[in-house]
Parts: sequence; C-alpha cells; structure tokens
Amino acid sequence: MGRPHGTRGDHPVSGEQEATGAFRELTDLLRAVEDARIRLTAEDGELRVSAAKGALTAQLRDRLVDHKPGLLAHLGAQARAAAPVPALPRDGRTFPLSPGQEALWVLDQLEGHRPTYVISGVIRLEGPLRPEVLVSCLSQVANRHEALRTAFRTGDDGTPRQVVLDPAPLDVARVDLTELPPEEREKELAAVARAAGRERFDLAAGRLLRAVLVTAAPEEAYLVLALHHIAADAASLAVLFRELFVLYDADAEPSALAPLSLHYADVSAWQRDVLSPLDEHRQLAYWKAQLADAPPLLELPADRPRPLHPSFEGDTVDFVLDAPTTARLAEVAARARVTPYTVLLTCWAAVLARCGRSDEVVVGTPVGNRDQPQAASLVGFFVKTLPLRVDLTAAASFEELLGHVQRTFLEGVDHLDVPFQRIVAETAPQRSLSHTPVFQAMLTYFESPLADTETGGVTVSRADVHNGTAKFDLTLFAEHRGDSVACSLEYARDLFDPATARGLADAFRHLLGSALDSPGSDVARLPLLTPAGRQRAVEAGLGADRPLDLDRPVHRYVTEQAALRPDAVAVSRADQSLTYARLDEDSSRLAALLRDRGVDRGTLVGLHAQRTPRQLVAVLAVMKAGAAFLPLDPDHPAERTRQMLDEARPDIVLSDAPLDVGADREATLLRLDELDLSAVPADAPLPTTDRDDLIYVIYTSGSTGKPKGIAMRHGAITNLLAWQTKAFPFAPDDRVLQFSPLHFDICMMEMFGTWAAGGTVVLVDAETRRDAMRLLPYVRETGITRLFLPYVALQQLAEVARARDGRWPTELREVFSAGEQLQVTEELRDFFRHTGAVLHNQYGPSEAHVITSYTLSGTPDTWEHLPPVGTAVDNVRIRVLDPHGAPVPQGVPGEVHVAGPCLARGYLHRPDLTDQAFVPDPCTAGERMYRTGDLARWRADGTLEHLGRVDHQVKVRGFRVEPGEVTAVLLGHPALREAVVEARGSGADRALMAWVVADGAAPSAAELRRHCLDRLPEYMVPTVFVPLDALPLTVAGKVARSLLPEPERAPVTGREPGTALEKSVAAVFADVLGVERVGCDDDFFQSGGHSLAATRAALRLSEEHGVDVTARTVFARPTVAALAENLEVLLWASAPPVPAGADEEWEEGEL
Repeated sequence: MGRPHGTRGDHPVSGEQEATGAFRELTDLLRAVEDARIRLTAEDGELRVSAAKGALTAQLRDRLVDHKPGLLAHLGAQARAAAPVPALPRDGRTFPLSPGQEALWVLDQLEGHRPTYVISGVIRLEGPLRPEVLVSCLSQVANRHEALRTAFRTGDDGTPRQVVLDPAPLDVARVDLTELPPEEREKELAAVARAAGRERFDLAAGRLLRAVLVTAAPEEAYLVLALHHIAADAASLAVLFRELFVLYDADAEPSALAPLSLHYADVSAWQRDVLSPLDEHRQLAYWKAQLADAPPLLELPADRPRPLHPSFEGDTVDFVLDAPTTARLAEVAARARVTPYTVLLTCWAAVLARCGRSDEVVVGTPVGNRDQPQAASLVGFFVKTLPLRVDLTAAASFEELLGHVQRTFLEGVDHLDVPFQRIVAETAPQRSLSHTPVFQAMLTYFESPLADTETGGVTVSRADVHNGTAKFDLTLFAEHRGDSVACSLEYARDLFDPATARGLADAFRHLLGSALDSPGSDVARLPLLTPAGRQRAVEAGLGADRPLDLDRPVHRYVTEQAALRPDAVAVSRADQSLTYARLDEDSSRLAALLRDRGVDRGTLVGLHAQRTPRQLVAVLAVMKAGAAFLPLDPDHPAERTRQMLDEARPDIVLSDAPLDVGADREATLLRLDELDLSAVPADAPLPTTDRDDLIYVIYTSGSTGKPKGIAMRHGAITNLLAWQTKAFPFAPDDRVLQFSPLHFDICMMEMFGTWAAGGTVVLVDAETRRDAMRLLPYVRETGITRLFLPYVALQQLAEVARARDGRWPTELREVFSAGEQLQVTEELRDFFRHTGAVLHNQYGPSEAHVITSYTLSGTPDTWEHLPPVGTAVDNVRIRVLDPHGAPVPQGVPGEVHVAGPCLARGYLHRPDLTDQAFVPDPCTAGERMYRTGDLARWRADGTLEHLGRVDHQVKVRGFRVEPGEVTAVLLGHPALREAVVEARGSGADRALMAWVVADGAAPSAAELRRHCLDRLPEYMVPTVFVPLDALPLTVAGKVARSLLPEPERAPVTGREPGTALEKSVAAVFADVLGVERVGCDDDFFQSGGHSLAATRAALRLSEEHGVDVTARTVFARPTVAALAENLEVLLWASAPPVPAGADEEWEEGEL
C-alpha cells in the first residue's frame, strides 16, 4: 500500500510545504523549457508546444504532462495580464473589490469609519467665478467616474462587493464668509476645510465625494473637496481637477470630455484574474527573503508611550525645498542615474534609521500602478504599497547607496502584483494593535495634481489644509511643484510633540543638503545639524562653570564640623552613636595606625565590615591616611569577594570578622573589632591629598564575565559635594538614612552631604534595609528627613505606606532617586502628596557619579510618568552623540558622553577597558570624556531624557548588571551548553531572566539559583530560568532575542492546599502573580514572582493574619507549604497566653 497523501517518510508534511515543493518543481520545469528554447502557449484549455527537433525529450514531455494544470493556469494568467482590460457588462451586477480596496474596507469596519483614509484638498479661485457652472461641472465629474458613486455592501455571505449607483446631482454645501474680518475669515476657512476632511464616509451608502464652496470675498472663493481613499488616490485628484476645469472652460458642456471606455470596477475585477498561483508564490518568496529579520518596529524616541489603540490623530510640519535645492536634487539624481524620488527616499530612510539608532529601516512608499493605458484617465484607488528595506551599510557612500536603493525599489515593483495584505500575512504574522505591520513610516512623492493656472477668467491655485489625521507614525509628503518641492511631515500626535516633529523635519532638510553637497560621503556621517544647531546641542549639556579648589578633600567636612559642633551626633544606629568630635578623633587615630602599617597616598585598603559606626570610622580613616578604600560587602558570596581581592590586590584589608585574604595575596588583614586605638595619637601628622588621588575603588558588573573596578578620584567627589551642598543645602537638624551600601556610590552623597551641614547619618542594618515593611517604620521612628533611594526601593516603601493606612513618614523633607529609571506611579503620587516631601530625579554612571538632576515641580498629580533626569551638575559637560561622535539634534537619541572633573581615573589594572571607555573629548583639547553606553535625548525644555542602554546592560534595584557576567557564571555550570540573560518587564516589575540550553537533562531552577548565589550578589541572580532545546537564531546566526519565549508559569502541582493557612497563602500568591491558582509546592519565583511581588504578598499576609511576614520570609520559604508552616509558627508565637479558669485546679512541683 502506498503512503497516504501528505506524508513523506515518517514525517507529516504540511499543505504549505507540499505547495512550496510543487511550485519549485514547476519553476524548475519552466527554466528547463526556457533553456531548451521551447515555446509554450495555451489554446482552448490545451497546452501547445513549439520546439526545435530533438529539444522536447521524452522525460521533458512527461514532466509537461504531469504539470499541465499548473502550466495552463500560469500561461492563462500571463495572457490576461498582457491583454487590454475588458469592459464588463453593466446589467445591474455587482463587482469584486480590488485587493487594495478590500484592505481599506476591512480597516474601515474595524476602526468605525474613521476619517483616517479621507483625502482632502482646497482650491483657491480668484476672479469672477460662476458658482453654478462650477457646481454643475463638479457634479458631472462625480457622475462620470463610477468610483465616486460606488457603494460597498456585503452580500449574504458577508463578502463586500462594489455596487455602482445611478448618477445623481452632487450636493455642494455653500459657506459665505464675506462678512467676517480677514483674520477670522482665514481661521473659519481652515475650520471648514478641516471639518470636511474629518467627516466620516459611510461606504455602504456610497457617494464618496464631498464638496464645500466657500465665498471669502467678492472675487475670492475656495472649493473644498473630500474623497475616501477607497475611491481615489493622489493621481485621481489630477484627473478630477483636469476634467473639472476643462468642463468649466467649456461652460459645462459634457461633450468637452471624451466618453470613458472603462471604469475602475472593470480594473478591480481584472486585477483579481491576472496573477497566476506560480507568480504569486514567486513574489511572496521574494518578499519573505527581502523582509526576513527586518526591524518589525521603527523605534524612534516618542514623547509619549505608544498607546495600545492609536487615535490616528495627526498634524503636520510644512516646509519647502526651494528652487536652488530642487535643481541640485535633479543634478545629483541625474549624475547617479536615479530619480529625484530615490534621492529623497534615501535621505528620509537615513534620517529614520539614524534617529532610531539602527543601520536599516523599512519605509513604505506608494506606487502608481497605472500601467494599463486606459487607467491614466480614471479616478480610482490604483495605488499599491511598496515596503522598501534600506540598509545604510550596503554602500560606502551616499551616491552608491542611491544605486542600491533604486535597484531595491525596481525589484520591489517587479514583485508587487501580489497584494500588500498578502505580504503582511506572510512576513508579519504576529500583529499588534498599537502599530501598523511591516513599516510605520512612509514617503509619498508626487507631481502636483494642480498647477497654478487660469481658466474661464479665474486664477486657480492650491491651498493646503490638513484634516488632522495620521495613518502612520510618520509620513513625509513631497509634492513637486514646478521649480520647488513642497514637503509636509505628517506625524501621529499620540507619539510626537510638534517640537519633536520639527526636529525630524529639520534633520531631513539638513541631511539632504549635506548629501547634495557631498554625495561621495558616508551617509552615516552626513551631519543632521547645521553649525549653529551643533553649537546649541553642545551648549545644552554644559553645567554651570563654578571655580573650585578640587584639591580640598571631602573628609575635611568632618574635621570642620568637629570644631564647630563637637557634641553634635554625626553617626547614629540603634543604641550606638558617635559625635563629630569622636568620629574625627577615632578616624584620625585609625589613620595614624594605618600609616604605621605602611599605608600612604595611593595605597588601596580593603574594607570588609558590617553597617555600624565602626565602618564609617574606617572609611574616614582610610581617606585621612591618603589611601583609597575598596568596599567588600560581607553579604556577597565568598567567591565574589575572592575575585575582587585577586583583581584589586589591596595592601591591607580591614575587617570586623574573620576573612580569608589568601596566603598568595600579599595583603595584611587587620581586625577592626580587635584593634586598640587608645595608645595611638589623635594628632599624628597625616598626608594631604590632591584631586587626582584615588578616593575609592568600586566594583561593578562586567560584560566579560568578570567585575571591573572603577577607580574614582578625590576631585570628582569634591566637585559633586560642592554642587550638592549648594543646590540642596542640608541643615544641622537633618537626619539622613545611609541606605546605600559602600559599594554603591550614592553613599558618598548620603554621608558627606550630611556631614557638610553638621547633620546625622542614620545607619540601618542589612535586613531592615532589604525589607520595606521594616524600613518604613524605621524611617518614621528615627525621624529621617532626607532619603536617597533607587526607584524600586522607593516604590516598595510607598506601597507599604499606602497599605498601612496613613503611616506616612511626615518628617521627610526631600527624596533623591537615582540608579535606575524613575517612574511616577499612583503609589508614589500618594506618598509625596501625604508627606509633602520634594522629589529629585538624578542620573549618573559610577564612572562619573551623579551628573544631572531634576526636581519634580508642581503637585504630584501633575508629575510626568517618566520624568527627565534634568540638567548638568556644575562643571560637568554632557554630550549626546551619534555612533560617529557627532552631536544629535534635539529630540533624537544618542549615546551620553560626559566630561569634566567628575570623571574617574579609569578601571583599576585594566588599561584596555579604560582606553575603550575614556576617550578624547573632541570639544576640549587634552580632556577626556566617558562613553556611558546610555541612550538619551535633549527635550525641548532643555532637560535630558534617559532612554535606556546602547548595549544589553540593565539596572536591577539600582545596581548595574551586565547580563554577560551572569551568562558567564551560568555557563560555568557543567550541565549547561548555552545561556542568554536579559531583563524583562518594566519599572518595579523588571527582573532578570535566563534562557538555558543543557547538554542533557536541564538542571532545576533551584539548582541554577544556588549555583548563581554561590558566585554572584543576590541582585544579579535571575528570577526565572527557562529551559530550551535550542536558542532561537536569526538568519545571520545571532541569538534572536525578540523570539526568546516569555517564561511559562510553572505548572501547578497536583497537591492542593489543604489547611486554612495553606489556602490563604495560595490565594494571596495567585492574586499577586495574576494566575488562577497556585499549588502547595509551587515556587513563588519560578511562577513569575520577583522582589516587589514578594513585598506585596508579604504585606497582604501580614494584614490578613496580624503578624509580621516580611519579603525576606517569602524569599526564604517560596512555596505555599513552607510559608504556611512559617505563618503557623508566627501565629502561635504571637497568640496571648490562655488564662487559667477560675474553677480550674493547678498543681506545681519539680520534675
């Protein structure tokens, strides 16, 4: 028995695979026929063969017989396409929609008849107009073209059909503005034109042309026209205007126009019958290859987040390419043997790609599609949409790129018989309601449909009025008008402000001018800014020039305050505190001891200590001894500490607990808890430091898999603290929480900003710091007035405060947020509304510390969801540059570079990395600037807006994480072959996720988490691990990150919650995680939880049961069963003792 149809071997074959195979065989056969010089024709359903003797072999004959049906279909379609379009009988029948019309009809049904696809135009008529003649002429034209009196109605099967309506007089509305003052007249005219362009058409009713005749003055009138795109295109307007004024010149005599032999319905029926299945397959194969791995979304920096449902509201920025520019445009095009359209398209694509920081972009462009001679005189929707993929790296110069774009355009036109919606279906199967598929920007270039002319004694000219809609994110209309080109950039108001759109238009104009001046230049290096614009961009990033003595170290603040207010408390924690006098004295004694042990300027001292006053004494002592401190966090894994010691090679390590510094490392361990400083003099001479001496070395995540040490200079911190004390003057009664660990550079602002004013630094233990439910009461009870918190910690604090009914920290005056993108949530608005505190958003990489600041003004209800990061700190120079080091225009993203006294020396013992990141400043001879890797843009208000990263680096709870380092640790697991790590989610819900490929059985998530926790800080450990058989790859063989699957929720175990507490915990977990149910043994984090979700779950359980459940408890006991068991213990411990009953007898005795 033969195999069933549709299988090959043991593997099922899809219908698509079978069709592809059949088309491939048919293509090979046609190629063989062509090579043999055989001519095939179809006559009366038979296949005719004309061949030289011997050319038609028996094998070839058999193949022709086998493929006869396919060949007949192909030859028949080709013959119909070559023949003139036939006129169909008009006997009351209906007609099919063309593919383009069908797409517009579907959009109209989905969008509720929006005016997005209404074409509108305004004609100015100056002179002795005869209104009745004009209206009669317009009515004749509307009836002459069936497309303008066609209705689109569905039959019983729901399929739309064209129904041609009988001719009827066109109802032209009249508006008289002659009584209005000139300025009001102009506004009212614009309102009338806009209203006509926004009025919705009912496609089922037909009559798809509207007109309004506006009288502005005795010899000044305006004809406002509006047509639905389903009935007309831009070329149709030229037909309409030409015929209108031919008739007007002939006093509305119908014979002035020759009768039409064909109508649009004939063409639409013909279009559906001229593409053979083979040609359709060939063309779709072309588009699949052409658009493979193309960017699915044009990611220009928008002023607002993209809405899920676009409003299609739009506006325009208008400008003109003058006669000299238009002449140069023609010259460059002729020299490159391309059209002016190709030059404009290449420049537009270059602007879009560069502003989106990409090498390539897909731009949509309409193609006339009026190849049939009869079509030239018809009104109808002939235009087709061509998606054009432009790769800026495909040529070395702009002139070469023109040739590449022209060839790509012509290839696309040759493959445009297939409807655009079929291209979309094949190349962009995953759709989003928030944006159009395949492309989101267009260029439309066309000859003006109406040249300034005179007819019947009336001067006729165009008057442009936009109808306030936008089909795409951006559409550049370029209308050739004689010796100039009138341009209009239409933009979606959902996304862009007018200033941003103007910036894009200006960038296009300047890049075009630069390309016309230097067509041999690399398009990626053509300037987007004029020299004046470049200077403005440079000046936007300059902080105030403030002369400072950068050689004065910040630790002098403590000594100065010890003299001014010796008994004031400098450091406080629980029952421990140090006065300024004691802090200054103890740190001086320890500095002297360090000097005795060989510490000097330039020495690196490791500091491994808990968050106690002793830790801060040690920090000050190291600075006073002229050395730099290296923070070694006791909470980090021993492997991480070992790595840092190996890399940094400190001379001495101070620790308050036993620590293995390694016998092979020449470091001396000094136990802080064992030192006796009483005999050490407090007034021993100590060295001075200057601006270039190191103050600390902080290790951050490294992309190579190893952490890297940032070697910060004293002068940078002196400059920062001088700015901080001026911009945000603290007071002696300020109490500032030291939330940041020493390896997070914000600690310098917490400590020294407070000590500069004589305030108190309040320490917090690690457990309280990590748990917002403990931190909030601690902030209230200790009377904290100023807080420095990364966004996630601030959000957690606000959520807890809101949930605990008004337990707001009312002593709070100011909050400084840095380290990650600040998002103003409803919880934050509530927090600041009740506390009255001021919120500052600050930004800066660890290599330069804080470099910008922005204070949120007004009431919290008015704050932006994503506030900018502000303007530059004093003496800091910020550059926002493109990949070639040129300043970018306002509103365009670029990489942030920073220069000035804020810079670190570089990376400790890593000159290679230092040279890569710290590069010469092109604007200041002999100075360096740091390439941050951060994307940002300048806003119209002069503030900097942070947009993310150039690379894959992310921020997690304010800490910088290089996914490459986490990946390297994962690949150290013997069972893993491949791994990818990236952050998913947004705001407080952002978390690290890992996709792993194992050599055999995949390790469990718990095992991988333990593996990471042994080697990485907790904040660098992925929340979720997704096992894969293989990583998804692009055609180029790179990891297709966009195709990495979202983690599936861990499967619910079979064991249902049994006890009341288990049911309570399971219900809270399910609600917080957004799932239907959670099993008893399901892991909270593997089911999609993260740190903020853990806080929310702990808060809910605390409220429901009246006990103190912390986020740390959820981390330690992440299953329903384990947490319910812990909850039971907490409830038992908090229950009041049962009193003895009055009638009960008790015995006492010894056991």
